[in-house]
Amino acid sequence: MRGIQRMIEEERDCESLVVQLAAIRSAVEGVGALLLNNYMQICFKKERPADSEEVASLARAIAIWGRIRAGEF
Repeated sequence: MRGIQRMIEEERDCESLVVQLAAIRSAVEGVGALLLNNYMQICFKKERPADSEEVASLARAIAIWGRIRAGEF
């Protein structure tokens, strides 16, 4: 974020700013997906250890859903 702030102060072109914003968004989404996956693997399996295939199926569905963005339909 500081890099983007510096880019604005340096009056960099808008396209470069948008590219950096997209990179930040992608990184945040990746971390979010990792956290969600870890939550499912740890917390769901503690409560229902026999349903590990259901947890894996849910993880795959969430991964697929995460690849779809509004406007890409």
